[in-house]
Amino acid sequence: MIKKLFTGISALVLALCCTGILSCDKADTSSSEKDNSDGEPTENRFEGKTLVVYYSFTGNSEKIAKEIHSKVESDILEIKPAEEGIDYAADGYAAGDALIKKIVDNPNSASSYPAIKEVKIDASDYGCVVVVEPLWWSHMAAPMQSFLFKYGKDFKGKKIALACSSHSSGISGVSSDLKRLVPAGDHMGEDLWVNNSSRSKMKDLVEEWVKKKFK
Repeated sequence: MIKKLFTGISALVLALCCTGILSCDKADTSSSEKDNSDGEPTENRFEGKTLVVYYSFTGNSEKIAKEIHSKVESDILEIKPAEEGIDYAADGYAAGDALIKKIVDNPNSASSYPAIKEVKIDASDYGCVVVVEPLWWSHMAAPMQSFLFKYGKDFKGKKIALACSSHSSGISGVSSDLKRLVPAGDHMGEDLWVNNSSRSKMKDLVEEWVKKKFK
């Protein structure tokens, strides 16, 4: 009789487990890992590694990129123009303006994009790409556009995030360039914008943005 009763109870417990009414697994710690009460950083929620890729002329975007890199487990890659020593700021940024106009006039031609130094990446290694660069004449800086014109198609399905530095102008044009150059990317939105008035708070802005995007 006792044996039959024990067998019946065991069968009932097994049935409840199978239907999901009763959990027979170990305690689920996922929620506590995502919201750690002691304030420790949580794991990156994306599959694959994160790549922080940046171009910087004055150094402002480089600081932002390295700050993001310090807070997110990631690889970091700098984009450099093939031609060294160009003073893009001379004559009211005339050189940079000319490069942007050439791209705008014919964005689908490889010849419109300035040459950059060769980089080697395997896009399949990454689940997320963070693009960091400055505003040039309401657009993404030409060297970064060159990089994305070549590699943007390889970022299909990847999480794509943008951080942009400018003096005061808004960065909607940069966001549009990013979507044009990486049309099949999973664009995350809520871009990080650091301008002249907020530059002193850059580290705090990055920390808040990283928490929203990666934690």
